[in-house]
Amino acid sequence: MTIKPDKTTNTQRGTYPVHSSAPGRAGRAPAAQRGSGETASIPPAGDEVVLSDKAREILAARQAMLASPEVRADRVEEIKRNIRDGVYEHDTDRLADALIRKNIVDLLA
Repeated sequence: MTIKPDKTTNTQRGTYPVHSSAPGRAGRAPAAQRGSGETASIPPAGDEVVLSDKAREILAARQAMLASPEVRADRVEEIKRNIRDGVYEHDTDRLADALIRKNIVDLLA
């Protein structure tokens, strides 16, 4: 590969387009040639990510969810104690509604 100044284009800051005879390799010098004075001077490109307010909210909610335990041990112990003592009350209609809602959400996802 050779680097030739392209006099047909307006170059800035002493940079030159890189011309390659290898197909599919234009614009990038092989690793052995990089830094040897044979490569074009290319200004460093900085990548930047900007998150919207909504994305920040989602990120904060996700971090809070990941920080919380998967199982609420205090609630599990309370329910076990109520079952053991024979005072556990459950609303079967509420349970059925919750199961149906969850299945609908799963189907739509």
